[in-house]
Amino acid sequence: MVSKSSIMIFYLRIAKTKQFFRTASTVVLIVAVVAGTALTLLNVFQCRPVSNTFSNPLPSNTKCIDIVTLYLSSAPVNILTDLAILFLPMPILTALCLPRKQKNILIATFGESHVAPTGGRRGETVFIADHGSRSRRLRHGG
Repeated sequence: MVSKSSIMIFYLRIAKTKQFFRTASTVVLIVAVVAGTALTLLNVFQCRPVSNTFSNPLPSNTKCIDIVTLYLSSAPVNILTDLAILFLPMPILTALCLPRKQKNILIATFGESHVAPTGGRRGETVFIADHGSRSRRLRHGG
């Protein structure tokens, strides 16, 4: 959430005159912050009572949200905001009056710099999905 917010604030700073770009950046920023905050709160308060969240095995009176379902349900929002952050500056970058080679390098740099910090989350989601049955067994004392 923090890295996305940082990128979106940067986009807002560089696009003072492009109204569509500013509006789209603001919308993506709001969606990323709201989704990130909701996911954080759901992680913190995933079990009732909250004090049992880190108990292993879970006491019988504990009710928890399935963590795999939680992460998989947050994936579409994360992927959409990642794609928006990736493609949002492309029209501005392609409209720059630069030689073609420099323009291509700039576009590649913007694209690559976004993939590196956020790409790790895809692997994390896949890891959680692959090992979900194990995490459920651990959470429920099995």
